[in-house]
Amino acid sequence: MQKAIDSCKKRSLSTLNNIKILFNQVCHFAMENDFISKDYSQFVSVTNTNEKKIKREFTEDEIKILWNNSDDYYIRFALILIYTGFRINELLQLKIENIDLDKGSMRGGLKTKAGKNRLVPIHERIKPFIDKLYNPQNIYLYDNNGKVINDEAMRNGFINSLSKLGINHNPHECRHTTATLLDKYRANPVTIKKILGHATQDLTSSVYIHKNLQELKKAINLIP
Repeated sequence: MQKAIDSCKKRSLSTLNNIKILFNQVCHFAMENDFISKDYSQFVSVTNTNEKKIKREFTEDEIKILWNNSDDYYIRFALILIYTGFRINELLQLKIENIDLDKGSMRGGLKTKAGKNRLVPIHERIKPFIDKLYNPQNIYLYDNNGKVINDEAMRNGFINSLSKLGINHNPHECRHTTATLLDKYRANPVTIKKILGHATQDLTSSVYIHKNLQELKKAINLIP
């Protein structure tokens, strides 16, 4: 069990803790059924020696390089992440039924109440990518015979394709880039939160202000 934990050092601390919780549950079950007499999971140590990762946004020069190489499948994936603000799992789990090409919108999102099923406008520059991926016979935009594509495979493809261009980023830094660019080009703060699925704290913004699709499109298309 300790070896399994130690082999996952690149994972986040929360992931390592979840693995230990699983070990605890397995050992508890095994003791209840007399398979083992001692709970060895209590001796498993969870530490994450990695320094806290600093999120770095893509520079605009790096984004230009991506556009110059957008014939690559994984580079297009990176650009869609940057121009939507989706997390990698949110994009991979995006269903065809929640994409409206005519209106130029998508509904998706996971993790938080504000982020789930949020309305995300399709930036005019990535619309050709979405059009090409869109297949009404599929369940997902990124479809693997009716199943969600493995995020680890996409993550590895993403990193490998970017590294060939001399660019070093992880998929979540695409989302960080979306937020940075929206702020840089002076999108309305409430609109930024709506696109990214962040909770709005003040009562006026969360209750009385509703951003329609046209306002969201105007904001996302501020990104060049």
